[in-house]
Amino acid sequence: MDMSTTSLTTFGEFELLPEIDGKWELVKGEIILMPSPELAHSWIAKQILLLFLARLDKTRVWPDHTGYRLADGWIEPEVSVAWPAQRRDEKYFLGSPMIAVEILSPGEEIDSKLTLYFLDGAVEVWVVGPNERQ
Repeated sequence: MDMSTTSLTTFGEFELLPEIDGKWELVKGEIILMPSPELAHSWIAKQILLLFLARLDKTRVWPDHTGYRLADGWIEPEVSVAWPAQRRDEKYFLGSPMIAVEILSPGEEIDSKLTLYFLDGAVEVWVVGPNERQ
């Protein structure tokens, strides 16, 4: 692949990419590849997942690698709470979850993802900065 030219990727093209380790997301036509999470990242995600499972309808709480197709993109929050009647097709959730949790990886850009979440109907997005403890 020639890296000197930048081309935008459609969801159809994105969906055909081979499986890899780590997490792929598609934001505004750009493929974002994140490495597998470090233990601290996974521990935080697990704690939030357990918190939601203890307090919310378990059928609406989803762990990492549950993807949402929105605005011709694809986002996989670390933890999410789907809407009671979350739109879906035969393969994927459609539109933003009601609540998304994003745990930042070093150097991760979050602004574009936040815009997509809220434009597509998310009520809350929790952004956790594990290195900043916030």
